[in-house]
Amino acid sequence: MKKILTVLVLCSSVALGNGQRTLSHALSGVVVPRTASQQQTLRILAVRVQFKEDSDSKTSGTGHFDLSDSARRIIDAPPHDSAYFADHFRFAQNYYSKVSNNRQTLSFTVMGRVVTLPDTMKVYAADQATGNLPLTRLVDDAWHAADSLNPGFPFQDYDLFVIFHAGSGKDIDLRASLGYDPTPYDL
Repeated sequence: MKKILTVLVLCSSVALGNGQRTLSHALSGVVVPRTASQQQTLRILAVRVQFKEDSDSKTSGTGHFDLSDSARRIIDAPPHDSAYFADHFRFAQNYYSKVSNNRQTLSFTVMGRVVTLPDTMKVYAADQATGNLPLTRLVDDAWHAADSLNPGFPFQDYDLFVIFHAGSGKDIDLRASLGYDPTPYDL
């Protein structure tokens, strides 16, 4: 029995350095046919994105990654450097290898340089007036910058693209515990 693994990723129309292929084409979706007995490798490219530094109390942090060396034992302790994100990918590699009986493997690259976007986190936050348009701008700005910092990088060699951003995401729901959202401009 043939199975299809489909990965859809938010698309952006960023021209790559060679001018012949756009990132939207590379990100338009990947359909990977496979049978139950074949090993499949998903090639993942990740970029780390931080923002113009700020002291906005309506966002978590300063807009930059926390690279401090904390001796405290806390969940997801800093430094949040490339090794931190590579460790998370290694966890995912082990998980998918185990649950697929070694038929699904992940290979990953975390781009070395952090991309600093031209605006603060607040500018990229979705809201009722603009919907998700600011988030699509974040994707566009992130991959434009990644392409500019890495001319000639083989984006076409990857199946899936991931953006890790500084600050907290909306997956942290303070509204449920506090009754309001103290950081409405987190992503």
